Amino acid sequence: MPPEDPPPDFVEVLARAFDVLRAVAEPDVATAADVASVVGLPVRSVRRVLSTLERTGHVRVGRGGVALTPAVLDLGCAHVQSLPLDEVVGPHLRALADRTQASTSMARLERADVLYVARISTSRIVAPDAEVGTVLPALATSLGKVLLAALDPDEVDEVLAAPSRSPVAPRWAPDRAEREQVLDEVRRRGWAATDQHLSAGIQSVAAPIHDHRETVVAALNVARCSGGWPFEAWVSATVPDLLATAQAVTVELRPLSALPHVRLGGLSMWLEDRLAV
Repeated sequence: MPPEDPPPDFVEVLARAFDVLRAVAEPDVATAADVASVVGLPVRSVRRVLSTLERTGHVRVGRGGVALTPAVLDLGCAHVQSLPLDEVVGPHLRALADRTQASTSMARLERADVLYVARISTSRIVAPDAEVGTVLPALATSLGKVLLAALDPDEVDEVLAAPSRSPVAPRWAPDRAEREQVLDEVRRRGWAATDQHLSAGIQSVAAPIHDHRETVVAALNVARCSGGWPFEAWVSATVPDLLATAQAVTVELRPLSALPHVRLGGLSMWLEDRLAV
């Protein structure tokens, strides 16, 4: 409803139109009289607003009553589609980096590699350093272990058969049995920890990001240089915060994957579209 003391440039008729749109979206509203009851306007005024909205394509009026059309999604979808990834997940990564005093990243699977799509670095250098667009061998990273664990073993074989595009040669090169044992453990507990599998001194933990179908589309990690806390103690202290942040990012991204513009290509395609590489 319009504010009690609107500013001089307040357009009341426009505000009423939005009130009507919100009222039509309510589950028990089916007629102009229902809308009028919700917004506190005369039925005659509501019918005029509905007639206008019908002509703009945002409302359908028929024997079955009034209903919103898919055109109302355009009011928000265009904005959502234009959002840079950092605007959506950046605040979560920055807060996690501040709390853990470690670097945080988000990546998706790119064949046998992980491709970084978001990154917050701390003053503590972790080598090899990564930035948005960096690719690293998936199996040797905690991010990659989470993403590979979401696949069936045969799919993992197919993915890892592709050559890596990363110049980094990982320290860890397991056989299939050892690899599947590690990935099974990731599947069981829902997160991955890696102690210097990629390069000497790099330790990290990672957790999955899901879309609205509960498909793993990305992973989020915290990485540090070894030293200070023992690795197991650091993992135990970091994982709860990591999982909470991954869930918060999932909640932030999940509605996007249900929007028509995103649903056509999947959330992973939306992530790919956000890459500045």
